[in-house]
Amino acid sequence: DGGAFRDVFRRDVLVGPDIQDERATNSTKRDDEVLYDFLGADPDTLQPRLFIPREIGSEAFESAFAALGGQTREVAPMLAGQNGPGRPFSLVPRNAALELIFSAPLGVDDDFFVERNEAGLVVGLRNTEAVQLLRLAGDPTEPGGLVPIPVRVVVRDRSLILDPVLLGTEGLQYQTRNNASGLPESPDQVSANIRIAIAMEGPLAIPRLRETQGFTGVIVTDSLNGTAAVRGTTTRSLALQAAVAGADLLLISGAERSSAKLFGYLVRKAKAGRIPLDRLQASYGRIQALRSSLATDDTSPPVIAPPSIWRWVYRNVGHLAS
Repeated sequence: DGGAFRDVFRRDVLVGPDIQDERATNSTKRDDEVLYDFLGADPDTLQPRLFIPREIGSEAFESAFAALGGQTREVAPMLAGQNGPGRPFSLVPRNAALELIFSAPLGVDDDFFVERNEAGLVVGLRNTEAVQLLRLAGDPTEPGGLVPIPVRVVVRDRSLILDPVLLGTEGLQYQTRNNASGLPESPDQVSANIRIAIAMEGPLAIPRLRETQGFTGVIVTDSLNGTAAVRGTTTRSLALQAAVAGADLLLISGAERSSAKLFGYLVRKAKAGRIPLDRLQASYGRIQALRSSLATDDTSPPVIAPPSIWRWVYRNVGHLAS
């Protein structure tokens, strides 16, 4: 007030529904009488700007800022079909943003996802498949069953914010249309309507994501047949990319004969050095550990059906990794 300068402390902050405007337009309340004051919208994003009339760095400011996300909703990670009586999907407002919190720093910044000009405007998109917000448009196991939703990706030290609400000049910058409604509605107010996909390894992934987050489990691809159809490439080409990238198990739908032919192709590429041996060894170890963990005290590790293909897989991968 009085022409005093107001510092921009942080942009793109998640604000919970409990944070309300405490000073209406034309109000005569002093700064020390309010904690949260929503100002006019940002001209680029049309999102409201929040003013905290406390000195930045003070205990009062830090406390008020920390409380902004205190009542944001936690979304339980579930797949389509996993809900049921007493286990509903989490509900979020359609104009909400989604924050993914990781167990360790990500090691990337805004430049990993976008290219900006000198004015700070987005002029190019990068690594759009590293993290995707997807809309369920049908059977998620079939081609066309998952459709990407354009989002802004906001990078923090150990979190990513996916914002599907694009307003102002955002649609133009992100090479799409503005989307004021945000997330798609559930088809029946009960079923799932979105999915988040994260590439764990390879050229599509955030560098060293598996290592930095301490993930030691088995990575299984989605159906490569469907993904290949969506991307306009061949299943063979996509399978080789996934194997080189570090996927442990490749999901191939269709006849057993075509799966066997694809496996033979990958074996030849591995022998020729196209698939790094250290990746094969690491994947084989993770797969064997998973099989052992599924076995009970009085049973041997299970053989995953169809046995003829999977015994062939384990035998050949074991040979290549030896």
